[in-house]
Amino acid sequence: MGAVNHGKCKPCPIVHSSSVCGSDGHTYSSKCKLEFQACSSSKSISVKCEGPCPCLPGQEVIKPHTEKNGESLSVC
Repeated sequence: MGAVNHGKCKPCPIVHSSSVCGSDGHTYSSKCKLEFQACSSSKSISVKCEGPCPCLPGQEVIKPHTEKNGESLSVC
């Protein structure tokens, strides 16, 4: 059959960057690799924290604000 064509998923450049822990519990060598895996598997995977899994307490990435009912909520 041949190689799998990931279509719209853009490949990552070969650059040494810092690893990240994904919301799926896997450590990815870069944020780009995480995004590529999410795209190619049609899953929603986000960065849980910088560095390898598991994330340490207080290390989780916090979103700056969330919108709910059209209102912007600030995180203190």
